[in-house]
Order: sequence, then structure tokens, then C-alpha cells
Amino acid sequence: MSSTVLLITYITIIILSIANVIILFFTLFKFFNDKLKYNRYVKAYQEMEPSVLAYVQKRRNLSRKLKGKIKDSYYKKIVLDILLDYSQENNKDISHVFEELDYHTYLINKGEKKLTFSIIKKLGITRSFYAYSILTTGTQDKNFEKCYACYYAISQLNLNQEQKEKVLNSLVYSNIQRDRITEIVENLKFTTEQLVALLEEQTTELGKVVLIRSLKSSSNIKGYVKNFRIGNYLYDESMEVRIATINTLAFIGDPVFLPSLRRLYFKDKAWQVRAAIAKVMHRFSHSEAIGISTDMVNDKWWWVKFNAIEGLSRMGVEGVEALVDVSLTSSDKQSANLAYYILNANNAVYKTVKGYSVSDDE
Repeated sequence: MSSTVLLITYITIIILSIANVIILFFTLFKFFNDKLKYNRYVKAYQEMEPSVLAYVQKRRNLSRKLKGKIKDSYYKKIVLDILLDYSQENNKDISHVFEELDYHTYLINKGEKKLTFSIIKKLGITRSFYAYSILTTGTQDKNFEKCYACYYAISQLNLNQEQKEKVLNSLVYSNIQRDRITEIVENLKFTTEQLVALLEEQTTELGKVVLIRSLKSSSNIKGYVKNFRIGNYLYDESMEVRIATINTLAFIGDPVFLPSLRRLYFKDKAWQVRAAIAKVMHRFSHSEAIGISTDMVNDKWWWVKFNAIEGLSRMGVEGVEALVDVSLTSSDKQSANLAYYILNANNAVYKTVKGYSVSDDE
């Protein structure tokens, strides 16, 4: 190897070594610098937290020292973080505190420059109705996730009834998935009466489905049976609406709905609707539910059979007895075999039989 080639090789090695040393130096510098920043932040957070929380919880005036610090942009962010953490961790509405310290304006101004996911989330946590306008604008964003994030943040704000209804009407024409829409509507905290009234005004399939599903989150839904008009939606032209209604009625679990579900089962041609009825029948603690499930065992569609048989296995001793009878006497071989399989493999059957055996021994 010539001396020129060796020289070039040595120079290359030296240059690469120097480059690696420089990279290592900057990496270590950044690491220790970030650590120092973090430690400084944690120390300031811990020092300021007691005074900030005393102001929030006991309505004490902010100390002169803390007031002075908030004027500094660095400490202003730390106080904001303390308030956001407290509100989120304790699920408390302290919108008045954010507004008194003008943090809603601070976040809105930042959002007007660039509405990031972080700003959207923080605006939602503040619950300040002042954020409604900028977040509503954000719902028109072409970025689907940002659009959803804005709707979700809006659902956390302190809105009046008119604003809530505007949000709902906008949601049913959006491209957001219905599960997410249901979650947002539940956050809006409509009363049961308001949900039913809005449901009766709805003309869209999605709107009906979302409102019917949202009824399950109403605090007094189970005590709202006497004047409950949701049963009318069992005969809606939309299959999705009928299924949503079935699930909500099952959630309520009042046996008063069983005759209507039985009629629907024999009338409805959609196997998906019949399968939905079969799937929820175990939620009704009533002997009539066992009779309905036994009728559904002989349905021509496999999923209806399976849901009915699996449901019987969850209906206690009477349900297991009905299942044994199906496995031994059913003229439908598929139903008999399926019942036999569930009896041998289903954990609910094992628990029922075990509990019954212990009780019988005593």
C-alpha cells in the first residue's frame, strides 16, 4: 500500500474520530441541559403548587410573590400546568379560576396563531365557554383527528342549551364515527327529558342512533319507564335504530318491555335485529325472558340461535334447565348440538351449576 493511500486513510480516521467526539459532546450537552431544565421545572412546580392549590381550593388570594411570578412567561406556564393537572386529575370544573387569571385568553391567543392538539386539549380542560368560538372553527379543519379533538373539547365546556344543540346537529352531519359521536353527546350532559325531546325531533338515522345510545348514560334513565316513548323506535324503518333501541331497553332491564321485544322478534325480517334481541335477553331478570329465548333457539339463522342459547346459559338455574331440555329434545339438530356444546364449555353454566350444588348441599 502506497504512503499516499495510508495518509488518506489516517486523515479519514482522524476526521471521523473528531466528528464522533463532537457528536458525543453535543449529545451529552443536550442531555444535561434538558435534565437541568426539567429539574428546574419540577422544583418550581413543587414550590408553587401549594400556593396555587390554596388559591383554588380555599379561595385565598394569590400571594404577592406568586402574582409577580405569573407575569413571567416561564412561571405563567407552570401555574397553568398546575391548574390543568388539578382540574383533570380531580375532574373538577375550575373554569372561574382560569378566567380570573386570564388563562382562557392566553390559550385562545395561542390557538389563533396555531391551533395545535395540545392547545385544543388545554382549552377543553379549562371548560371556559369563551373557547367555544375558536374550537367550533377547529371542527371545520380538514384534519379528521383535529376535527374530532375540537368536538371533544367543546363537549367539556360549560355550554348553554342552544350551543349544545348546535353541536349535536353539527355532529350528525360530520364524518366522525358514531361511537365517538355518542361519547361526545354523553359529555354534553343532556337530561333524559332533553335527550328524548331531541330524539323526537331527529330525522337522520345517525342522530336517532346516537341519541338512543346516549340515553344509557342518563342518571335517571331506569326511573323513566312510565312515560318512556323510546319503545316506538323498535319499529323504525332503520335497522340500526331498531338495534340501538333494543340495546337501550335491555340496559334499562325492565320486564315491561319484554312483550314488545317478543312481538318484534316474530315480526322483524332482519336477522341482525333478531340476533340483537337474542343477545340481550339475559339482561331481563324475568321468567318470560327464558321463554322468549327458548323460542329463538329454533331460528333459521345461526347467530340468532347462538345468541339465544348463550343467553340461556346466563339465566341461572332455570336457564340451564331450559338449555338441557333444548339439547335433549330439540328437533333442530344444529340447535341441540349447539346447546350441548354450550352446556359443556360455557363458564356461566359451570358457575350456575357449582353455585346450585353448594346451595343444595347446605
